[in-house]
Amino acid sequence: MREDRGAVLINALVIVLVISSVAAALLTRAESARLRTAGTQAAGQLDLYLDAAEALLPALLQSAGPDGTAVHRGQDWAQVGRVYDIDRGRVTVELADLQGRLNVNWLSRADDAYAQDSFARLFDAIDLPRSLLREITDFVSPGGPRNINPYLRRDPPVQPRGGPVAVLAELRLVEGMTPDRFAVLQRHVSAIPFDKLLNLNTASVPVLRAALAPFPEEQVTELIETLRTGYLESRSEIRNRTIELLETEDVDHLPFDRITIAGNWFEARLTAELDGNAAVRRVTLERDEADRETTRVAYRWAEYD
Repeated sequence: MREDRGAVLINALVIVLVISSVAAALLTRAESARLRTAGTQAAGQLDLYLDAAEALLPALLQSAGPDGTAVHRGQDWAQVGRVYDIDRGRVTVELADLQGRLNVNWLSRADDAYAQDSFARLFDAIDLPRSLLREITDFVSPGGPRNINPYLRRDPPVQPRGGPVAVLAELRLVEGMTPDRFAVLQRHVSAIPFDKLLNLNTASVPVLRAALAPFPEEQVTELIETLRTGYLESRSEIRNRTIELLETEDVDHLPFDRITIAGNWFEARLTAELDGNAAVRRVTLERDEADRETTRVAYRWAEYD
């Protein structure tokens, strides 16, 4: 009898153990499902925060002024550290003038000596190798890189299409590009339509020196000092000063046709945060040249580490 009772007890314990294991497994699965659902909901909420921040951008760009007027860092759009609390989270908005950077799409024309010389000077100034510049030039040239084997050997293979790029992030694929090099590059280089001019008012010092090298050195130094605390109101200021320094009105050989004091192409970096989660979106914006009240989104993409 005692043996029967012992067997029954053992069986009962086994059953309890099995039931406990099943219950633990079900609870684990339920918790995993809950976490996945919470993650999906958080991602959706972050997207809504980013959408709300994006809707603010046209209003923020109103401070850049009407057509033909100067765009500069003293205006409200260029404010640093713009943070908005939304519901249980917050968004951070950073705006940059893409025309204040050298346009990589200038390199898509092989006969553009000014672009090639300007980029060479810039790469020297920001300590990026000339070999990377050659790779970038090949990448944006019609037909793409002359040697595509390194791209095809990647996993997965890459087939560069060649020609101008829509967004600078495409250059992450360039042979020899690293995250550190790209981080340096994107502070001084943009990807916008070929015919857009360089806005001197928002350009960095390395960009100014690279783009203005054909002008008198004294003038470049004066201009950089002026831009530390102020801005240029018109291109005629530059032309008049050039004529004064060179003591001649024969200055049409200088690249006045590549520089401006205004801009219509901007990039916004939007960061949304909620319950320890974060999402980043970049947005390229174009203001209508005829009606700066109108701003359209040209491109948007998520940014990942």
